[in-house]
Amino acid sequence: MKGERIEFDDEGLAGMSDLGRIRKIYKLNAPGGGGKGRKKGGEVNGVNGDEERDERAEMESVVLGLMALRGS
Repeated sequence: MKGERIEFDDEGLAGMSDLGRIRKIYKLNAPGGGGKGRKKGGEVNGVNGDEERDERAEMESVVLGLMALRGS
């Protein structure tokens, strides 16, 4: 079996995560109406650059909290 080696860091993992699916599974509200896929100008789900990182960080903290509550 062959695969492509990637760095184990935030950028590498961010490329493999589907934010739309994560929002759906954990029933999180999508900010700004939540567009699907990539838009022109490098926007992802209506968000680009620093806003995307802030959104991802906030989503991570919410998901971790939900996991902790459901695990107890």
